[in-house]
Amino acid sequence: MKGLKNFKFLDGQQVPSKYLSPKDNLVDKINQDFLNHEQQDQLLLAWMLASMTPTIPTKMVALSTASQIWEKLHVYFASQTIAMVQKLKIQLHTPKKDRSINLYLLEIKKIVNTLSTIGSHISPDDHIETFLDCL
Repeated sequence: MKGLKNFKFLDGQQVPSKYLSPKDNLVDKINQDFLNHEQQDQLLLAWMLASMTPTIPTKMVALSTASQIWEKLHVYFASQTIAMVQKLKIQLHTPKKDRSINLYLLEIKKIVNTLSTIGSHISPDDHIETFLDCL
């Protein structure tokens, strides 16, 4: 995004005015910078939709700008991440005890690593406590 200087389309804050003056508004003379921005925004929007897995674009119905799509994706994946963190934390505190110690430790390590990967770090103390609680 930075290399192509497209981030301004995602934050939605640098949209040029559609008209440069009230007179232009009356005669419907649209600012060329606005038209260029709109064209680039629509190209980025089309690229974003085309690059999504098939189920995601259905969640983007009625959105007309790249910044709207970006915000919707942010909200959608943030909620997915929160749900995943909750699920993994439950799994962390309820591991199956009918396994060998090696498999048990690997299961805990896998869950802790996954939580860390999605930004929900487990402190070393909590990691040890989880291990000891389930012994």
